[in-house]
Amino acid sequence: MPSEQKGLGPYAYFKQISAIPRESGNEKAISDYLVAFAVNHRLNCRQDEHFNVIIEKPASRGRENISPVFIQAHMDMVCEKKPESIHDFSKDGIVLLEDGDFIRARDTSLGADNGIGMAMLLQILEDEFEHPPITALFTVDEERGLVGVKNIDLSLYPGTRLINLDGEAEGIILASCAGALRCTLNLQVKTEPYIKTETTRELLIAVQGLKGGHSGLEIDRERANAIILLNRILLHISKNITCRVITLEGGNKENSIPANAQAVIGFDQKDELEIRKLISTETTAFCMEYSATDPDIIVEAHEVHDVFETYTACESMHTLLNLLLLLPNGLIKKDLIHNASLTSSNVGVLRLESDRVLVSAMVRSNIDHLKYHVTRQFGALAALTGATLDLKNDYPAWEYRSDSKLREHFINVYLAEFGHKPIVQSIHGGLECAYFAQKKANIDMVSIGCNIYDVHSVHERFSLSSAIRTYKYLKTVLETLS
Repeated sequence: MPSEQKGLGPYAYFKQISAIPRESGNEKAISDYLVAFAVNHRLNCRQDEHFNVIIEKPASRGRENISPVFIQAHMDMVCEKKPESIHDFSKDGIVLLEDGDFIRARDTSLGADNGIGMAMLLQILEDEFEHPPITALFTVDEERGLVGVKNIDLSLYPGTRLINLDGEAEGIILASCAGALRCTLNLQVKTEPYIKTETTRELLIAVQGLKGGHSGLEIDRERANAIILLNRILLHISKNITCRVITLEGGNKENSIPANAQAVIGFDQKDELEIRKLISTETTAFCMEYSATDPDIIVEAHEVHDVFETYTACESMHTLLNLLLLLPNGLIKKDLIHNASLTSSNVGVLRLESDRVLVSAMVRSNIDHLKYHVTRQFGALAALTGATLDLKNDYPAWEYRSDSKLREHFINVYLAEFGHKPIVQSIHGGLECAYFAQKKANIDMVSIGCNIYDVHSVHERFSLSSAIRTYKYLKTVLETLS
């Protein structure tokens, strides 16, 4: 429960938030925490049936006639952990580590996206200062496709200005964002009984140690994708040795670049040495290709002695491996004018489940028709391989607005505070601003945030000093907003 003590500061609130499990789809506890905060601070509050929370803070005396402003952050976080971690995101809070100016998590993603934005907003609601009427919007299930924001009825609240706190770099004002959708391929595969003999062996091949990261913000950094690397190994082996794919899995979320993937293969013991040589050859190639972006790539191969009942038949295996080889993955098109990512695809989840394989990817673009063009590529590959394609969580891009008075105010305050102008740019990730633009005609929006690094990965961290500066900047903006 929130403390009634004043002056906790954004980091103190971030600690409280981090102690509460809040994976996408499991936000009731954090939603109830926000309701309790509102009750403790005597603020009007509404929790809807989806667990979105809206808290209203009346204007300070003398500023009641200024146009109200929405400030928004999302509750949920992307949950990633190291392979050896026993952390249970359904019930365990995040264990925070202080590393100089950086705040990180022990063996898991941190949830600074968007926990530190929530913390800043709670501090704004608590602090006493000069400000216009404020409506705080805390939304659920942002990370799985901006799901929560779809259900907020903004017509119940006045105001045509919105500040989103989901940015991830200090000194950058976001003025537009990419749209996205999730593509899931379902490929039926033929299986055959796996018969263990005196000469059969099983090998677990694990690709790990990759940086991973946000499939939008870091997609242009040429980071390795563990699913793609594992597939390259399996293709290399299968073209030279008769083997059988028994298990196959990689990645956890479409919006995270996969840092781990593994497979179990069966083969005759006479081929083991050659298989290990082929794995070594591919690993050497990976380490050379990704020496700058993923210097800690590890490919492990060791015998397993589990009992397996089936394996993927040869023809199905080749279809699957070739499908993975041809899937669009990585940065597809760049905006050369603004030197930014324009269109991308991230193959984020791979699962072999009995007689079918699921492959899920997130396609992003700041231009909607390019997003659908890449989606058609997935459809063509599905048709060629006999797979089915499921499209979901399609959300639009937030288009740039040239006449933003709110953005100009943010620029002017930043210039006065820091002596130089901030950078205004678009982001190759999804922001809830895209739906707010649909819900309120002519709404004027910006998105800001502090310095957060390697989001959606176990390396995620944020700068505490940057968070404090960004909070003070936000507060000054509100104090001077007319």
